[in-house]
Amino acid sequence: MKKTTLLLSLLALFSFTSLAQEDISGTWIFNVQTDMGGGNPVFIIEQDDSGRLTGTYKGALGEAPIEGAIEEDGSVNIAFSVQGNPIKYIGKLEEGKIVGKVDLAGMANGTFVGERKEE
Repeated sequence: MKKTTLLLSLLALFSFTSLAQEDISGTWIFNVQTDMGGGNPVFIIEQDDSGRLTGTYKGALGEAPIEGAIEEDGSVNIAFSVQGNPIKYIGKLEEGKIVGKVDLAGMANGTFVGERKEE
């Protein structure tokens, strides 16, 4: 009986945790500040049920397909390449925004705040 109760409790916890993951699908505008200047790229993000992210980056570096993930703790990882150079955005959901750091292929580093575009 105790094993059944424990198993049901664990299943409920895992179900609640997966439901707690916020869906960030949509259009986002990031305010990026680096040691080489700033910009406002647009990310069109699609999220599947597992938290996998796909979509498109449009900004000063051109246009590129993105991939990444949102973790159940709210961590957001987005990556893409421009002319073979890896670009990485690593952040966290905070009060409806994505806040974090960007690495522009090791040539520049900075911070960003992403806000969902009102549609």
